[in-house]
Amino acid sequence: MGIATETANLSFTIGVTPRNGAGYSFNELILYRDARAMPTVVTGRYKEMVDVVYGETPVVPGILRDTFYIGRQVDTLSLKTTRVDPWSNIYYGCILKNGNPGILYHSVGINGAMFVNYTDRSFMERLSLLEPSLLIVSLGTNETFGRRFREEEFAGQVEAFLDLLQEYMPGVPLLLTTPPECYRPVVVNKKKSFVRNEKTELATRAILQITGERGIACWDLFAATGGKNSCEDWFKGKWMGTDRVHFNQDGYAEQGLLLFQAIRRIINEEQ
Repeated sequence: MGIATETANLSFTIGVTPRNGAGYSFNELILYRDARAMPTVVTGRYKEMVDVVYGETPVVPGILRDTFYIGRQVDTLSLKTTRVDPWSNIYYGCILKNGNPGILYHSVGINGAMFVNYTDRSFMERLSLLEPSLLIVSLGTNETFGRRFREEEFAGQVEAFLDLLQEYMPGVPLLLTTPPECYRPVVVNKKKSFVRNEKTELATRAILQITGERGIACWDLFAATGGKNSCEDWFKGKWMGTDRVHFNQDGYAEQGLLLFQAIRRIINEEQ
């Protein structure tokens, strides 16, 4: 995943929301770029207080890593390409650090993505660059909207993904989650309505079986949110969006809290 342009003279700004109270300002920026892409320099108000270490050797095939060290914590950093050449520029994302203790959280989700979209060697190579202490995989909902969804085929897709993942990151702790129940739209007498998406239960069963056989940690979000017919409670509780598939901000926050509580229980039991 990345951004690409054939524009010869490229400039862009990387920024975080400064007023959210979460302390997301940064003093180090790591930028991953295609080996054929032009390196960038800092422009604007902070250019005099930034030291840059440019990657010369690919960290994985075809990918270079540039690191920008900033003399203070900032909310934005503006960059531009160093030369005006007719190159094809591809940038694969960045990491923002502030030097403080705590969790460094990466999110690589794409709307509509499925297990097969991430079952790709080049993606796994790039993902391994993050060197995660814990990798949480929450997929499976989108597959259940396929008209020809079959549990056996879905299980094979999950298996193929896990095979590739464990090939490139064999020592990384892994946690899978099952999909929560949701609705699916139907049209009856030319009127749109919603019914329970019963296929999420089938996807959940497949993931639980696979993780159990492989000895992989799995958090059963389907059960944690109430199991069968739970989507009705979540919708009535105003935790789901109007499409009755995605959850709203409060709904996702509640799911995050449930995951946190589950992890905390495990830690307390081990202590």
